[in-house]
Amino acid sequence: MPMPDALDPIDARITAWMARHGVTLTRLALGVVFLWFGAIKLVPGWSPAADLATRTITLLTFGVVPPAVSLPVLAAWESLIGLGLLSGCTESDAADINN
Repeated sequence: MPMPDALDPIDARITAWMARHGVTLTRLALGVVFLWFGAIKLVPGWSPAADLATRTITLLTFGVVPPAVSLPVLAAWESLIGLGLLSGCTESDAADINN
């Protein structure tokens, strides 16, 4: 179904806005998801994925890393990824810090 010509200017403005802000909005949304899922793994019984995560890590490490260690490490790692995405810190920013 073709779009009416009257909507072309609106479509162009929306498309331009999404081209400017789409990557930032995606980064922020992904940051919220990572931070949220990491944070709820820190609270016992809150994460429906905690059992799956600990069983998977135990299997992949051949039992070397126990669930009591793997879950808090995974939660912290996910939370840090989320904070990094939300803060907008990029590799180039990190490289500037080291110099």
